[in-house]
Amino acid sequence: MITYEHSNQGADLDRWKDLAAAVRGRVSGANVRLRREFERGLELVLCLQVPSGELSGVVQMILATVTRTIESDGLTSPNLLPALVRRTARQLIPLSVPRIDPVSALPPNPMLVSILLQLAPNQREALEMVYVLHGAGDRAVCELKGLTINELTSIKTSVRERFQGISASSESTVMSAGRDIS
Repeated sequence: MITYEHSNQGADLDRWKDLAAAVRGRVSGANVRLRREFERGLELVLCLQVPSGELSGVVQMILATVTRTIESDGLTSPNLLPALVRRTARQLIPLSVPRIDPVSALPPNPMLVSILLQLAPNQREALEMVYVLHGAGDRAVCELKGLTINELTSIKTSVRERFQGISASSESTVMSAGRDIS
């Protein structure tokens, strides 16, 4: 069997070596170069697993993890830079599960929607990741959304209490209307 080498293999190795050295040395613009090299590929790999609103943040988190690994001398060989990016992405992909098909999703509860619209966007997205995307752990969601566990717990409790309060008041209104009819 005849195999053909990539004609730019030496150039690629030099590119990874230069990029890894720049990141390790915290050279100005090294993170921009790292992002430019891997951003598009990561977006293509993750686009079916991460909601589009979250994609940029997940890519940024992956590349930040790669940067920390390189800076702490966790990259044994610059040739392995692309493999490090892939491995880091695979480790973080379980945080984001496949998108929910909007056709099969249940219609949203109007009361809950009104409560959620009162929250900041990152808080709404955090709740969506926890409850709608089933499987995103609280710690992972907090990392992605810049929240602490206490803040996430407080948001969940607050929304739950407001929803229960509205639900209870609407039930009592319906029940009292039913007594007036009979």
